Amino acid sequence: WQGWSVRTDGGDRTLLTAIPEREVNFLAISPDGSRVAVQQLSGSGSDLWLVDTTPGGKADRFTFVPGNELAPVWSPDGTQIIYTADGGTGSSNLFQKPSNLAGNEVEILKSAVSKAPTDWSRDGKTLLYHDAGDGRPDLWTLPMGLTKESDRKPEVFLKTASDERYGKLSPDGRWIAYNSNATGRHEIYVRPFPNSPDRTGQWMVSNSGGIEPLWRRDGK
Repeated sequence: WQGWSVRTDGGDRTLLTAIPEREVNFLAISPDGSRVAVQQLSGSGSDLWLVDTTPGGKADRFTFVPGNELAPVWSPDGTQIIYTADGGTGSSNLFQKPSNLAGNEVEILKSAVSKAPTDWSRDGKTLLYHDAGDGRPDLWTLPMGLTKESDRKPEVFLKTASDERYGKLSPDGRWIAYNSNATGRHEIYVRPFPNSPDRTGQWMVSNSGGIEPLWRRDGK
């Protein structure tokens, strides 16, 4: 894709006109709407780029390491981006890097299984991601903003015999939408967040299949 349209309150805007004519995936709009982080495929690998949403705006390459970088997630204040990178090894880990291009990437989560971030809570305290686990994706959380990096321990949020992936937190942080194939087909579910004995249950909100949910900004 070299250009695409987004419906906003002001009408249609054409984005990504500045990116070279190659395939792009994993589009993530910054909190202020001024930039889009995208994965650009190139040969056998891929990199992340930051593209201005202003028509004709510039595109800056964001990652430069070998292998594949994908699944960018912006911090609530737009100053940081967390993404997946495999370094050409096939096993992906999570990295964090300033969005102003002024700093280096820092590995924030390493393990033997592949994983991808999907959301960062608006209070900045929780990163949501899914991993491949024992062959099935499960939903996990990682605490952010801690003084000691050693205190950053991942916790499983939802792990069943089915696939759970693409978790997205509601704007108020009290619900999580995700897709699961528990019925034999991928559908979208919503359940309370975080896990609590006082708030339980889940609701299927799609009825003809669904993946990769997104919340409206008012949470409705």
